[in-house]
Amino acid sequence: MALLFGCAACNKDGSHKPFGWVRGGNRLYYDFYGLQDTIRDCRYLEINRDDDDYRIREHAPNNSSGSLTPLFGEINDIDVVVKSNALYEQICSSCGFGSCFSLTENIYAPKSPFLYQELPTYYCGSHIRGRNYVINTDTTLTVPMGKFKVYIMQHPDGDKSYWNPREGLIMYEVRNQYRTSFRGTLRLNRITR
Repeated sequence: MALLFGCAACNKDGSHKPFGWVRGGNRLYYDFYGLQDTIRDCRYLEINRDDDDYRIREHAPNNSSGSLTPLFGEINDIDVVVKSNALYEQICSSCGFGSCFSLTENIYAPKSPFLYQELPTYYCGSHIRGRNYVINTDTTLTVPMGKFKVYIMQHPDGDKSYWNPREGLIMYEVRNQYRTSFRGTLRLNRITR
């Protein structure tokens, strides 16, 4: 499936860049499929650019109150940088000083994961916040935007994310606020610029 923003996400030889969807101004829209209802365009992830890195932020269309209960868990409001082998999360390594003096980068979503790969997430540089695990490396998933080959990552809170390095976060499985039972899935329906 071709990216909606065309070959802006291609290498010079015409091949698709991994994580080509991470471009300033892109919005990834998701429909929410709950146990009893479906909400079209329930959320979108917006990619904001700052020099060579990006920030992924969750938004709710038509949300005039300004308050938002995040559905995307730890993926919401993270700084990332794209490299050839992975999407890296950038975190401040000098916490507690009121400003960030240095950043560290840790693999968040690999281009070519392996089964049971452990991907620790951090805060303040070297403090482990949790561990994500790749629990499936080869499954096919159909969402409103199309059919994709994905890998599945299990998060510490019980949520699961379904990734295709070329096309992005394809689906996100949400647990309830106490993380004890299934709440629904967010499924990619389009990418806009």
